[in-house]
Amino acid sequence: FPVTIAGPNSVDFRFGTGNFTIEWWMYFTGAWNTQSGSTGIVGQKQSDATTGWVVYRDGGQPTKMNFRLGAQNNFFTVSTPSPDAWYHWCVERSGTTVRWYLNGVIDNTTTSSYNTNDSTGVFYVGFAQTWSGYFNGYIEDMRISNTARYNGAFTPPTAPHTYDSNTKFLLGSAGTYIFDRTFV
Repeated sequence: FPVTIAGPNSVDFRFGTGNFTIEWWMYFTGAWNTQSGSTGIVGQKQSDATTGWVVYRDGGQPTKMNFRLGAQNNFFTVSTPSPDAWYHWCVERSGTTVRWYLNGVIDNTTTSSYNTNDSTGVFYVGFAQTWSGYFNGYIEDMRISNTARYNGAFTPPTAPHTYDSNTKFLLGSAGTYIFDRTFV
């Protein structure tokens, strides 16, 4: 059965028009398009009308990963997630450049200054509040930062992330998780 991490809305995940990096390792069985509905990976977004952000599988593009930033602004991967193997995924904004990475290689790039502040959405890992879709698989070593960490191709980390002052959420490979501070 799906397990999610949930926390109240936090200013730590309201990036506004600023920089951020969201990265994680993911493993699932079966084809990506067999995930149910609009499967959520991570995000803080109440609904299509709010300006938050969420990483998820979009029912309209069921073979791609999607990053919904702002109201209804979709940014899809070029690559299709593959089952039965671990892959490092990352989405990052530096200035107005937003990039998807797969295993450290740039997968897609767009320009966006959309506001990602949603003061109503719950923060979830493994679920999309916007469409009530649960992720079926494994997520490890997730880090959410309020800075652009890569700005180009990189070698994915093979050791668990460590905490630094830009880290706002850290989900370790041992199943532990920390938040930068108490949710407000």
